Amino acid sequence: MIATSYLSYLRAAWSNTNRTLHTLGLLACLVALMAAAAFQLTVVSTSDTEPVVFPIEVMGPDGYTRSVSLQVSEAGAASHVYIRAHSIGYPYHHTDIRSYDADKASIRLNGGTWLDINNSTVECEEPEASVRCIDGPMHTVRFRIPLNDLGAVQEGQNVVQFRMNYPTGNNGLGDPSMGYRILALEVQSAGNANLSDDTPTTWDDPGNWTAPEGYNDAASVEAGRELWNQRNALVDVAAKKGRYLHAVSADFVRVQA
Repeated sequence: MIATSYLSYLRAAWSNTNRTLHTLGLLACLVALMAAAAFQLTVVSTSDTEPVVFPIEVMGPDGYTRSVSLQVSEAGAASHVYIRAHSIGYPYHHTDIRSYDADKASIRLNGGTWLDINNSTVECEEPEASVRCIDGPMHTVRFRIPLNDLGAVQEGQNVVQFRMNYPTGNNGLGDPSMGYRILALEVQSAGNANLSDDTPTTWDDPGNWTAPEGYNDAASVEAGRELWNQRNALVDVAAKKGRYLHAVSADFVRVQA
């Protein structure tokens, strides 16, 4: 009788132990799942894509490039890249007269082949298309570049690069331009839906501008002020041999204002 009672006690204790271990196992699994969920939420909320700062300024010597990343969703529906740009082409009257040998801007997608931006490689919006678009009189133009010519986009991050091309005309002086600006950049569907709207974007704040590295001392600031107001220093490169202008840089700002 005593032995039977002892065995019953052992069975009950073992059963309780199993239940306890089972409960502890479930709790451990639940904690692990919660930790994994928290980690997953952290990963999802952190983007590898830096904000695209507009305008994207492609300003520099021949071959200078700028790169930005776009986050694309529904990549299979992508049709073209939409761009709004300022001063992205050399004016046709300069190109024809000086026999330029290069388009001002080139673009490539995900490390693919560079594509020159001109009126034969883009589809322009109206009214820009009616006035020569890229090399016409309108300084800000809108256009699309078919992905059939640029290359396919992929789901997630895509790298878009812009390049500055500097020509040397038959007068040997090149063009009085230091670059161009990209004001809008989207991957769109055939219906013009923005498939890259998950990309964080912002606009450059001139209030945060600082002097270039090495030129933030008082002497450099004063030298810049003198050049800004110095007459007979600007050169008219349109002239056959170039000639100095009586105007100063500050005059152009006053006129535009």
